[in-house]
Amino acid sequence: MSNKYFFRAKISDEKFRIVLRLFSLDVEAKKVAEFTRLNRSTVNNIYTKLRERISEICERESPF
Repeated sequence: MSNKYFFRAKISDEKFRIVLRLFSLDVEAKKVAEFTRLNRSTVNNIYTKLRERISEICERESPF
């Protein structure tokens, strides 16, 4: 199971896209973990990395 979005992830692209979609809808990590049957720490890790990436892009776009 290779994932082209998340390096060395052992989840499928489909599940990652579901997590990403639910992240954008502001669903709690616990509910996402229950829905996708992933470990809660895995979902929290993905959420953290998504937030860090969004922060990097925002800082690059607006230096203030």
